[in-house]
Amino acid sequence: MAESSAALADLNGDGVSDVVVCSGDGTVCALSWRDGSRLWAHRKRLQERLQACKSGQGR
Repeated sequence: MAESSAALADLNGDGVSDVVVCSGDGTVCALSWRDGSRLWAHRKRLQERLQACKSGQGR
């Protein structure tokens, strides 16, 4: 299992940083820091998601 750190950025333009995380099953998702709602989620193929998690890009 790959490990990654969360990344912070204002993804929805509301002036508050949001968080992007890569879950244990390889789903990369963005969560609103303001209310915790999911902004988007994407599941990548195994090789792509491992590379995204390792590089910290998570997209």
